[in-house]
Amino acid sequence: MKIIKYHKVGKDKYKILFDNKEELIILQDVIIKNELLLKKEIDIKLYNKIIKDNLTATIYNSCLNLISTRIRSTNEIKEYLNKKEIDLLWKSNKKDGLWTHYNRIIKDNGAIVLFAQTPFDKILGN
Repeated sequence: MKIIKYHKVGKDKYKILFDNKEELIILQDVIIKNELLLKKEIDIKLYNKIIKDNLTATIYNSCLNLISTRIRSTNEIKEYLNKKEIDLLWKSNKKDGLWTHYNRIIKDNGAIVLFAQTPFDKILGN
């Protein structure tokens, strides 16, 4: 399928129209990351990558919007994502979480030490 038209529908959101009459609402960051130029041919592999990248960017932006007003605990962020039903979408799309990999390489009674800069260090502390 081929991109035939872009239409801005909100802040950093665009509706992409394809030649097969399909439409997608995609974030600007995803368009730039995947170099989605007008008249670009999209195969099924790239299409699935765009969908996944858009979901990831949506979750990321939602979390940034939430913590931009004040620092939130991990539980507050999880509750927020659950209310928006984003958490379920994310879990259905990701294969292995970071902790799966940590548990694979850590020794018995080992420790995982995480570092972050403000404001994310406050989230890790909760």
